[in-house]
Amino acid sequence: MAVNAQTSPWTGRAGRLQAGPVATQRPLPKAPRDAQPAVPPRPRELRNAVALLFAILLISVISLLYMNQAGRLATSGYQISHLQAQRDQLQRDNQALEVELAHLHALPYIEQQATTRLQMTKGELARVQYVNLNQQQLDLASRPDGTGGSQPAVPMAQAPTQARNS
Repeated sequence: MAVNAQTSPWTGRAGRLQAGPVATQRPLPKAPRDAQPAVPPRPRELRNAVALLFAILLISVISLLYMNQAGRLATSGYQISHLQAQRDQLQRDNQALEVELAHLHALPYIEQQATTRLQMTKGELARVQYVNLNQQQLDLASRPDGTGGSQPAVPMAQAPTQARNS
């Protein structure tokens, strides 16, 4: 029985390997010895270096801005807590002053101050006397200097009074 061998670029008609063209290495052209070797700039590497420096600079600026903002936030938080503590202290002081004001307006305190500091005494309603004055005596009493003008002043002891008990 006969077997058909398939042909491929590497095998021949009968399926045997054939040697094809082989790559040969050629030497590079040599530069003249007296000429200075010119290094051409590498724009891609230079562009990459500039981009890296720009990225580092951008990250540094953003970091500085973030730290500045964080510092401001911390300072604002401290000021807020200080102001809240001050507000609380003022509210306590206000409450203490309201208590003191209520104490000063209390009638027992007013009575105690009148009797001790001002040397006042309680009056008895049975000892109250009402005095009726005539017009001349009212005029004398209403003037700050106590004189009645051209008329001589009448002493209060000589003025007629009417006492009545209530």
